Amino acid sequence: MITTQLLSALILFALGFAFGLAFDLYRVLRVLGRPGRVVTAICDLLFWLAYTVWVFATLVRFNSGEVRFYVFLSLGLGGAVYFHWFSRSMLRGWYTILRAVVDAVTWLAETINRLLDVLITIVVWPYRVLNTYLLSPCLRLIIFLLSPVIALLRFLDSMVKRLLSFLARPLRALGRRVRSYLKSLLETPPEPPVAE
Repeated sequence: MITTQLLSALILFALGFAFGLAFDLYRVLRVLGRPGRVVTAICDLLFWLAYTVWVFATLVRFNSGEVRFYVFLSLGLGGAVYFHWFSRSMLRGWYTILRAVVDAVTWLAETINRLLDVLITIVVWPYRVLNTYLLSPCLRLIIFLLSPVIALLRFLDSMVKRLLSFLARPLRALGRRVRSYLKSLLETPPEPPVAE
């Protein structure tokens, strides 16, 4: 029984130490990432939730889920030992490593972007030459040659609109007369033929 409690106390001590290590890593990631307040709050919540699940799973596995005073004492001692003796150097170490990783990834991304820019320039170059020296001048020539036709079509369109607006009133009046005439024809019954 005592060996089981001692073993679970050592495991929980290691878990408290691991918490300090993970927390320092999370702090360095937060400094390097510079998230906003909302993202920081969500990440904090997820960190504490993950650590709580980790402690609970460890307690269930090694201690049958029993929570006693030595559980909190072991967790606290592990975290205190880490934060007192190791935190400062580990923060520097995490920062140096992650900064190097971020710099390497940034350099790699910039190199890939430059290579893609060169590749796109090479692929697009024939189109630019074709557009500059063939398509664009041909398009300008076609527009220049079609400009009288376009002007004529615009003129005809405006004339048709004027004609329709000029004829609209008489055509409406004629339509009313035709309707009234047809209505009168349909309303009066036909006269019977007169016998001779």
